[in-house]
Amino acid sequence: MQPIYITDPAWRKTFPHLVAPLPDEGISGLLLRCDEFNHWESGATVAHLISTVYQSSSRPYRFNVIEPSLVHLKYLSQMLAIPISSIVATTYRSGMKALGSGGQLLLIQLSSSFRLSICPSCVEEARILMRNLILPHITICSLHHLTLQSACQCGALLRLFTRKALPFTCYTCGLDWGKLPRIQASLERIALQQQLLSYYEFFFSKGTPKLISSILRLIEKREREGCRRDIPSLDEDGRYRYADKPLHLRKILLGYVVSSLVNLNLSLADVMSYAEHWLAST
Repeated sequence: MQPIYITDPAWRKTFPHLVAPLPDEGISGLLLRCDEFNHWESGATVAHLISTVYQSSSRPYRFNVIEPSLVHLKYLSQMLAIPISSIVATTYRSGMKALGSGGQLLLIQLSSSFRLSICPSCVEEARILMRNLILPHITICSLHHLTLQSACQCGALLRLFTRKALPFTCYTCGLDWGKLPRIQASLERIALQQQLLSYYEFFFSKGTPKLISSILRLIEKREREGCRRDIPSLDEDGRYRYADKPLHLRKILLGYVVSSLVNLNLSLADVMSYAEHWLAST
C-alpha cells in the first residue's frame, strides 16, 4: 500500500492510497482492494469511475466486469498512477480483441449471466480475485484446487459491489469471504477444468476470427452427427446464438465455444486439423 500525502502534487489526481495489480488478478478484485486500502465501502471505487466518466449524463451506467470499457480502464490507470497496460492485463481485453471481427460479435459471456464465485483461500491469503473467475464453467480455484463459493453461509449470494458493506464481505451478515468453507475438488473435476482452461488459453493467445468461424462450423457439424457427450457440469449458459441469421452475423459467446468443444470431445489437434482443412478450401 502506497500512501499519497496532501503535500504531494499528485494527491488531487490520484486516490489517497494506491494499489497495483497482483499477478493474474482480475479487475474486480483490484477495485475491491482499492476500496479496502482506502477504507471505503464496497463499490466506492467503481462508483467514482462511473460518475466521473459519465458525469454529464443522467442515464444510470453499470461497470462491466467481464469486458470493461477502455475509458474506465484508462481513468483507473490514471487514478492509480500505473500504466494502462497493467490495468488491461487484469482483463481479457487483448485476447478478445484479436479474436473478434468480421461482422460477428464475440463475447466471453453475457454480463447479465455472470455470477460471482470466489476462492476463500485466495481472499484470506492475498485479498485477490483471480482473473479467470469470470470465465464460464470455471468452478475450481486453479491455485488451491478448492470449489469456488458463490453464496455465503447465511444463504445470500455473493455480490461484488454493495453500498454500506465492507469489501470482500457478505452484504447481508458481514462474514468475510475468506471465512467461507473450503471444499476440496475431486481429481475428475480438476482435470475437466484444466481442459477448459487450456482451450481458453489457446483462444486468447492464438485465436483468430477465421479460426473461430471454422470451429463454429465444426461444432455444428459434430452436433448434427449426434456426437455430443453433455457433461453434466457444463451447463448451456453459453448457447446464445441466432439460428435464423448467417453465421457471420450471430452473437457468439466464447463460453459456448469452449464448453461445446469439451462436450463434443474435440481436442486442440482436432480443432487445428479441421481449421487448416476448412481454410484451405475457402
